[in-house]
Amino acid sequence: MKKFDPWRRTMLVVVCLAAALAALFLVFEGRGSKPKPNQETKVEVKDVYTDADFAAYEVLPGVCNMKELMSGLIGFGETGSGKSTGAFRTALYRSWKHPSKPATLVLVAKPEVYEETLELATLAGRGDQVVDLAKERIDILDTALKLRGSVLDASSILKHVIEADAKRSSKGDDGSNRFFYDAADRVCHAATAILYHATGSASISGIYEMVTDQKAAEEHIKLGLSKKVDDDDWNAAVTLFRGEWKSMGDRQKSAVLGVAINSIGKFLRSGFSTTFSSGVTTWTPWDADAKGLISVANWPLMDGEGGRLGQIALKILVQKYALMRRKADHPRPFVIAADELQLFALPENDAYVQAVCRDRRLISLCMTQNIPLLRAAVGGEDARDEVDALIANHGVKVIACNSDPETNRWASGLCGSHWVDVQGGGVTPGGYSPERDMRGQDQGAGAHLHWNANYRPCLDPEAFTQLHRGGDGWVQTVVYQTGRVYPSTGRPWTYAWFNQNEGA
Repeated sequence: MKKFDPWRRTMLVVVCLAAALAALFLVFEGRGSKPKPNQETKVEVKDVYTDADFAAYEVLPGVCNMKELMSGLIGFGETGSGKSTGAFRTALYRSWKHPSKPATLVLVAKPEVYEETLELATLAGRGDQVVDLAKERIDILDTALKLRGSVLDASSILKHVIEADAKRSSKGDDGSNRFFYDAADRVCHAATAILYHATGSASISGIYEMVTDQKAAEEHIKLGLSKKVDDDDWNAAVTLFRGEWKSMGDRQKSAVLGVAINSIGKFLRSGFSTTFSSGVTTWTPWDADAKGLISVANWPLMDGEGGRLGQIALKILVQKYALMRRKADHPRPFVIAADELQLFALPENDAYVQAVCRDRRLISLCMTQNIPLLRAAVGGEDARDEVDALIANHGVKVIACNSDPETNRWASGLCGSHWVDVQGGGVTPGGYSPERDMRGQDQGAGAHLHWNANYRPCLDPEAFTQLHRGGDGWVQTVVYQTGRVYPSTGRPWTYAWFNQNEGA
């Protein structure tokens, strides 16, 4: 019998050991196998829930508890990656299962979102709390005025709507049109002040009439004067309408009117005036909060810009209301859930809100495809810093399979770097024997090996192109959370699997 070659035996042992070590590494790192379905966390039903109670409840099992979720979650993943049916679905379902019954505003991009939300809420035992806002009446400005009787609360909604509309339609603007956007904001604020102080309320249709009809504006001014209104906002508004606005040149006035009418006029088309400017309100954020409603802004993108801008206005209304709540009252969590964030983002406003929302238990839960798409949707390169700030102010980041180089480089940088020993070597022909080398025998002058330490990314950008996509029931992601160290990596990031059928 032919004797087994010692060299082959040695190499076989080495290969087997290497394979075993690689398998163990993948298992302990969290990539080698899919996890078992999540176990429900039992939480005691209480009248008041403290931060400690929320910290004890896992929303993304092994990754993020509910207190941590209050710092906000933003996710990235290309179409078909499973970001929406994975982490987004899990976070919603498990948040809704918490006995505090968080109120939720679900922003809608796709027609099927309402049915999917109703199904998921039903699985969470809260199907009876789902509300289709398309069937409600929400006079946006009048509701905002009732927050605290401040004209600014109402007019700032119009300001942000004009901003959102203008940024999507003025990419590449050199800034020369900034005057007209600012002037439109000032005119709308003045019209809101005059309407409110003269009549006790304000509506989008009323603002539209005020800015397009000088006679209507003058009638409201006379009504306010007859009531002897004495208010700084009122006085400034009257001065603007009777002075600057009246004497403004036709070309300038036309440009300002064009900006204002183009934005607020979208609320008065395709039936949106009945919803947002009827003078009747059947849904308010404080009612939704008190009842723990899951409110679906069911105006998908195909319904037109009025629906998108209406959802942005509702988001701002909820943000304002939630931030007014007192921390000492231990308020119910209020979630704003926005899949396809790029359609509803106001980066500057949202970044500021995100900086202070945690104590008020206002939770931002949002998903988008990639960073360039988000930036392009809100103004292009001019919005780079705003978008970066918005992303940074979300404490939890979830990255699913993605092929966008910029997003992957950002995610790689987020996960940090570490020292890696890199080895190399060379062989002089005819002078090297692997068997002698492994036995520690002299190689002569024919070979050399060397090692050096390189500071390399913990995850190279291409690692995010290799994450397991959804479709078979499970989605693989990388989760990063500021200030947390995960045992599997010893760093603030970890691999995480999410069940696409959470709750089913």
